[in-house]
Amino acid sequence: MKQSFRIGGAEIVWSYGFFLVLALFLLLDRQGIASAFLLAVALHEGMHLALLYLAGDGLRELSFLPAGVRIRRRGRRLLSYGWEAAVYLAGPAGNLAAAFFCRQFFPQAQVFYQINLFLGFFNLLPISSLDGGQLCYLLLCRVCSPDRARSVHLALSFLLLTPLAALGIFYLLGSRNISLLVTACYLAILLVKRQEF
Repeated sequence: MKQSFRIGGAEIVWSYGFFLVLALFLLLDRQGIASAFLLAVALHEGMHLALLYLAGDGLRELSFLPAGVRIRRRGRRLLSYGWEAAVYLAGPAGNLAAAFFCRQFFPQAQVFYQINLFLGFFNLLPISSLDGGQLCYLLLCRVCSPDRARSVHLALSFLLLTPLAALGIFYLLGSRNISLLVTACYLAILLVKRQEF
């Protein structure tokens, strides 16, 4: 079940599932990283929004879903490849800049540094639904037809998800950490759900 309200021209949507997942995440946080993780995610999404507005577009919908946050732009005008790439790069760039800043000036903030470093690089993977996947698709569209770009992009996503899931199983068996496996499975489900295969 979803609820929504409007701020300016943007619709803010949330589901009860989002709050359930958030509550579970906070309850199961044995390492005390939840607040640093949520701050890094807020920075990531905030950077996307900032570049979206700089590009001359705006926010149509911000959805808080059980699997994360989804941003839909207004689409008032067609963005150039450069601006669209900048919007997708903004989130990972914000995380990597925060990681660099922490490393240089706040070495005691090791957890925040590690989370931002991970989020920055992970979101640059050329997998559908990640920022890197969207950047990969934009690049492919520059060199071949959109249909061909889509086919290559999806094949690449599948090829990268397979070792990512295997690595998730390895981490689960070794350190009992299930997060990477769950993430890989979620990304695979998105591919199937969108009938991209």
